[in-house]
Amino acid sequence: MTTCPSSASGRPPGRGRRGRCCCRRRDDAIMRDQLTHLARQAQRPHITVQVIPFSAGAHSGMPGSFIVLKFDGGGPDVIHVDSMAGGLFLEKKADIRHYKDKCQHLRAISLSPVDTAALIASLREDR
Repeated sequence: MTTCPSSASGRPPGRGRRGRCCCRRRDDAIMRDQLTHLARQAQRPHITVQVIPFSAGAHSGMPGSFIVLKFDGGGPDVIHVDSMAGGLFLEKKADIRHYKDKCQHLRAISLSPVDTAALIASLREDR
């Protein structure tokens, strides 16, 4: 899961991206519940859900998850990278720019929020 900031709205922004393979689990009941949860979250005004389709191929989000942390009051952004060895916080400007560029790239290759909602609905019906 990659979380990139979305537009400012007075509420904490939420933007999540998942590779399409996470939408294809074996346990139908659990998958249906997860898809229902994603669909509900996507309806919240401060959350955008987008799926990276298989057709995007290999992409920069595959090595692992990261979150761009933004703080009120104009403080500097921080990147949290999750790994099997534990979490890592990056504060250097070059690292922050690198991960923000990754966010833009992932956003560009993801399905639109409308197409993502349609995909989630379709997958939910298949369960």
